[in-house]
Amino acid sequence: MKAIVCSTREQASMNLFERFLEKGFDATDLSFNGYGIYEYNDVMLVRTDEPITHADSINGLDASEIVFASPHTAASGIHAFAVHFIGNFGSADLGGLPQKLSQANANTARNIFKEIQKRMPEGFIATIECTHHGPDIDTPVCFAELGSSAAQWGNTGAASYLADCIIAGIMSNEEKPTAIAIGGNHYAAKFTALMGEYALGHICPKYNQQNLNKEMIQQMIDKTVPGPEKIFIDKNGVTGKTELLKMLSAFDLQIVQI
Repeated sequence: MKAIVCSTREQASMNLFERFLEKGFDATDLSFNGYGIYEYNDVMLVRTDEPITHADSINGLDASEIVFASPHTAASGIHAFAVHFIGNFGSADLGGLPQKLSQANANTARNIFKEIQKRMPEGFIATIECTHHGPDIDTPVCFAELGSSAAQWGNTGAASYLADCIIAGIMSNEEKPTAIAIGGNHYAAKFTALMGEYALGHICPKYNQQNLNKEMIQQMIDKTVPGPEKIFIDKNGVTGKTELLKMLSAFDLQIVQI
């Protein structure tokens, strides 16, 4: 069974939780972390008292894959829906473990993102972010976020829309070829444009290249589910491109510069 996780610590997450209940999730006799579990078809809805980026207890949940329904935070306060995978290329400043990535459920994240793009509320944007923050989760996982400030976290209409997109995406069986990506900034505009044709897994931005070695690239490959066929590079958004290409040549994947 798949799972959607909400944190009682986060305004946006609990707004989304209430919207999920309006979509037909029914109470069960089961519980997790002291809270009742709700179910809708083959998806369970659970809560945790932990901050969402530190919710490592979710590893105790028997789920085939997980979507965290989360707030998105940005200083700009832009109205945004964001989707990304989790893990740290460097230090663990916001949950997770240093130099460790979690598994990325690439097709589910893509399917949620494509749902978001269909009929977005006026004034909102949809964005793919690079891999960042915790928690450290053993199950294929992604974050789907509502933001970027308290005004949006409490927006019931936007939360209802995102809840619909998460449900449709996590229940979808649509699959696309998977890939990983390197370069660009935190909001991966070049790679976002590929999400129609590909299901992107882990993305390492330019600002994390100093932490990108063969071991981390192997993690990007091994922890993108299903396994990637290609490595996309933002040719104008990386440093030391010659050295990077040489390092990537050790892996049996097609390298595509965009």
